[in-house]
Amino acid sequence: MHYIQLPIYLNTLYIIILLMESHLSYIKQYNQEHLLMAYDKAFDKEYFSSKLKEINFSLLKHLYENKDIKQSFSKEDIKHIDTQVNPDCFSQDDKLKFTSLGAEFLCKGKGALMILAAGIGSRLGYDKPKGTYNIQMPSNNSLFEYLFNRVFSLQTLVKNIYQANGGKEQQKDIPIIVHTSEENDAETREFFRDNNYFDLNKNQVYFLPVITSIQALEYSTGKIILKSENEIFQSPNGNGGCLTSLKESGLLSVLIKNQVEVINVISIDNPLTKVLDPLFVGYHLHTKAGFSVKFIEKKHSQEAAGVFLLYKNKPYMLDYGDIPKEISEEKDENGKLKYRAANMLSYLLSLDLLNDILHDQSNLNTFSNLYHNAVKRILGYDVNEGKIKEQVIIKFELFLNTIFEFNPDNKPFILFEAKREEEFSPVKSNEGKENTPATCRKIMSNLFFSWLINSGAEIKDDHNNKIMLDELKENYLIEVDFKISYCGENLSFLKNEGVKLTTNSLLIINKN
Repeated sequence: MHYIQLPIYLNTLYIIILLMESHLSYIKQYNQEHLLMAYDKAFDKEYFSSKLKEINFSLLKHLYENKDIKQSFSKEDIKHIDTQVNPDCFSQDDKLKFTSLGAEFLCKGKGALMILAAGIGSRLGYDKPKGTYNIQMPSNNSLFEYLFNRVFSLQTLVKNIYQANGGKEQQKDIPIIVHTSEENDAETREFFRDNNYFDLNKNQVYFLPVITSIQALEYSTGKIILKSENEIFQSPNGNGGCLTSLKESGLLSVLIKNQVEVINVISIDNPLTKVLDPLFVGYHLHTKAGFSVKFIEKKHSQEAAGVFLLYKNKPYMLDYGDIPKEISEEKDENGKLKYRAANMLSYLLSLDLLNDILHDQSNLNTFSNLYHNAVKRILGYDVNEGKIKEQVIIKFELFLNTIFEFNPDNKPFILFEAKREEEFSPVKSNEGKENTPATCRKIMSNLFFSWLINSGAEIKDDHNNKIMLDELKENYLIEVDFKISYCGENLSFLKNEGVKLTTNSLLIINKN
């Protein structure tokens, strides 16, 4: 038998034709014929065909058909989580024990940090990666810089604790994973290069772009949305996609090979996050927990914050929009909200457990299909009209906290309380009374003032009069460099020097 060698471009065309033929009936079956029209008009048919091949039509059909089904939560299925702890109730000996355990663990490079930073600052009127946003504190630091500076001081802090306890091993750098998106990955990497990785070792930083995405659908018809005449609109599959990206990229295996055992997943939104808090890490290790989460106490029953509880005897984060009124308002024997453990997105995940879950095909399939939906308006390409126009779409998102439902019964699921005024001030929008750059600046400044006062520093005005705390909070904006202090330590030098402020002054405390 003789074979005819076709020119390369004809071989490529033949492959494309075969791909299209195999998809033709499939695409028609799912009522997505407009994709074939788009294929005919596409400039790069090979690229378009490859994107068609990635679509899970049956999953999209299932999600669309069930888009209006709202899950109901009955009181009988919901219970309080008993493993809820307030570290203020620890004895001093226990605090030292857990902190020392966490410090040694981090010194040996067994804890990693993952920052969820796949978005841009659109709600802040900012069209760049959100992590590069400047909240206008005296230092003009970006959100990224606050978190990286805290890693910088954390490495010094845990080294000092470890060595004070007789530790001899050489310290390892803390691995940091920056989870990006296709939209902001290149610009994020450039920002880090331009800022010299904020004086950390660039080799300890990993950039992890979203690998798994999902298509958005037109709300009224279920048609897959096109971004342009040559491109299908791809939406990152929610913050839960960081876990599937971690696995599919091979980075999970790399971390485990490098003997990393726990990862702290946080959001870029919150510059006050105590990254890899040694006390939190130490308690997680002490209890042999599968997953642990930090929480803040919910202010009131109507606060827009999800809460952690047991749903059908599994750990669950119930979104504030889904909480029935009688559950949100239920009180405990002390008159506090029974379900008050509000989500602040700081999680500790045991990597051996995470690895087992993500490599169990049944668990992975279940996790990967637990989507939530959101209705939005975007500019999309209408293939029939041949133009870009506003469209109402439905986006599907996989929530990271869904993984907690897989916590095994033989491992504790820990809720670890944090003080709102010390660890939580997210920057989400320019509008409103909460979670704005302005509210963040004030909360951060107040925290730094408390650090100065606890250090014994005397704070005076330009007339040498002592300034009281209430006046400080009202009239001044101050910042302590996270590079010199992780959580208020290393400020004893101010006791002798004191701090002098002028009215409405902007002051940065550092050792330079």
